[in-house]
Amino acid sequence: MKRISTLLLATIAAGMLAAQSKTPDAMLGAALHQEEVQRDIKGAIASYKKLLGVRGLNRKIAAEALFHLGLCYQKLGDAEARKTFERLVNEYGDTPWAAQARPKIVALESTRPMDRQTATLLWKSDIDCEGTISPDGRYVSYTDWNNGNMAFHDLARGSDFPITKTGTWKAGAAEFAETAAFSRDGKQLAYQWFEAKTGRFELRVTGVTGDAAPRPLFHSEEFRWAAPHDWSPDGKWIAAGLEPENSDARTYEGIKPGQKAALGLVGIQDGSLRVLKTTEWLSQDSGFGNIRFSPDGKLLAYDRPPTDPKRWWQRQVFVMVIEEGREIPVAVDSTQEQLVGWSPDGSYLLFTSDRTGSIDLWSLAFSNGKREGNAEMIRQGIGRIVPFRLNAAGGLYYCVAGARDLPIAKTATFDFSSGKLLSPPVDVTQADHGEGSLSPDWSPDGKSLAFISQRRTGSGYVASIKIQSTESGVVRELHPMLYAPSLLRYAPDGSSVLIVQSGPMVRVDVRTGDVSSVLKQEPGVRRDRPSLSLDAKTLYYGRQERAKDADVSLIARDLESGSERELVRRRTLGGLLLSPDGRHLATISQDPTQRSSTFMIIPLEGGETREVALPVESTAKGSMPFTLFAWTADSKSFLLRKHLASDHVELWRVSIEGGSPQRINERLDLPFTTGGVRVNPDGRRILQFPPVQGPLRSQSQIMLLENFLPSRKAEKTTAR
Repeated sequence: MKRISTLLLATIAAGMLAAQSKTPDAMLGAALHQEEVQRDIKGAIASYKKLLGVRGLNRKIAAEALFHLGLCYQKLGDAEARKTFERLVNEYGDTPWAAQARPKIVALESTRPMDRQTATLLWKSDIDCEGTISPDGRYVSYTDWNNGNMAFHDLARGSDFPITKTGTWKAGAAEFAETAAFSRDGKQLAYQWFEAKTGRFELRVTGVTGDAAPRPLFHSEEFRWAAPHDWSPDGKWIAAGLEPENSDARTYEGIKPGQKAALGLVGIQDGSLRVLKTTEWLSQDSGFGNIRFSPDGKLLAYDRPPTDPKRWWQRQVFVMVIEEGREIPVAVDSTQEQLVGWSPDGSYLLFTSDRTGSIDLWSLAFSNGKREGNAEMIRQGIGRIVPFRLNAAGGLYYCVAGARDLPIAKTATFDFSSGKLLSPPVDVTQADHGEGSLSPDWSPDGKSLAFISQRRTGSGYVASIKIQSTESGVVRELHPMLYAPSLLRYAPDGSSVLIVQSGPMVRVDVRTGDVSSVLKQEPGVRRDRPSLSLDAKTLYYGRQERAKDADVSLIARDLESGSERELVRRRTLGGLLLSPDGRHLATISQDPTQRSSTFMIIPLEGGETREVALPVESTAKGSMPFTLFAWTADSKSFLLRKHLASDHVELWRVSIEGGSPQRINERLDLPFTTGGVRVNPDGRRILQFPPVQGPLRSQSQIMLLENFLPSRKAEKTTAR
């Protein structure tokens, strides 16, 4: 017995010596190789346990070893799996590996009541929310907009690595990745790829480690945009949202009558397309949204706009029985209802809805392909999320997009003789739910104001036009089909507003919201700063080719004949403001590098343009020394802002009748030192609107929500 004990001790000592002869990193790598490559689960368990016995083991390595040890036990159906994951959470709860272990504990505890919701932050970054997460919750996919490549973030290791290699922003040869979807086994990734040389998007498939030559799967001339959303459980199909994609900055084309957006299945083997449903293609936001297969692969859930074209901006949730092509309405009664996904056993469909006034998470029971009962709110105030996927334990991975400081317009009473505010600035909106008020303008009678409303939605913003009474405060909202609107101007008769957007310049009827084109988009040309003549027959605007060092022209366009004439051309021109009497245009030509600034008054009824040299001494270097402020109500003079090196702003007056510029205020009140200004016809109230977007204020967040499914199904879910 003593001899056996001696031999045993010698064997243990030799094993310990052998283990210590390797670095912990090398030991971990060998164990991972056994588990993931050789599929030697029992051998891997022994290797992980040996590694965990090393004295002074690094916390990160220990946490990773425990996680994989738990996985190995789980694969064998061993009860030690739950104990190992619990040890990981208890001893290394601050590590990313513990975050991945928590949902696995829930899945292994069939008797645990799911009555306490938890939301865990997994990662914060400057990425957008157009990616997804792998089925095991380890990798987050995203587009690296520095180079256009598809990339992964490893939540466990905290590292990033590219999946594609050929992304580039080279002029005329740009290539980049967009929307992606993991296969159910997590081994493949489907993603969009755009090539400027062909001018089209292509659906590609690659391994999760990246392929030197990824497999092209699908492209279509009819549906140029094919966004992958989900893989079928049997791995034979990819559910995709298909769009003509011909109304954005890549094509400069408007929406064509009769075009369709589609919900389709793309065959993994041959790239064939099976169209399941089409809708009218009305705008960039009128296609199919989130799309998810049910766990048994028989149903397909998705969100899309209503069939009423006047409600194109809303979303509704539907389920389709795939083999029958039958569509079942699920959530169609409120303004915005968007799909989240299926519970792991398919017994619930989850969606977000604003039916209570806030954006909440709801569930609806399903059985045998049919909905049961009424929807139930299961998490209040979840907000505007981008759902990624649900894991096997019923945990929801989602993204909260990084926020920017949305511009909020302000109004105040102003004394034009002294350049002083007579009342403190007041926000036009209360900024509820992250709303911003962009480019406001007074109606010609001064009794209302209109502005572009911006609200956060997913990874982007949704825009509408709001018209607010200055007397009652009552607000009307219009939802014209616009794409990234940036500037609004009231027409002189008050019946419509001009809108500058990414696409054609349009006019929106303030009663009906109907849109009519004013100026078509021209590839390679920027057209902005519009003003209509008082008789609404002439459009004045700025025109500049997007080529480097291109001049800026001020153009007068006869709207009836379409003929144009150039009023003035300069290397640089600032804003463009029409006088209240409609007889003059004001602008600034300046060059910060040459320290020169010239104010220009352009007569519209004939005569020479008056140019006034402005004093630029003591102004801030490298910036525009002067910016436009406003015309006075009598149209006889114009106010300019002078931006000083001392970071404060003076107010200057220029008379259209001649004479030198005169300073009338040594320090302009905040916030009217920046942004655009609009003057009410009463000559006293002014509106100020800041730049379109401020800097990124917060990063996007990848979250995991747990323990939220309805209790009567939760036990069934975790027992699977």
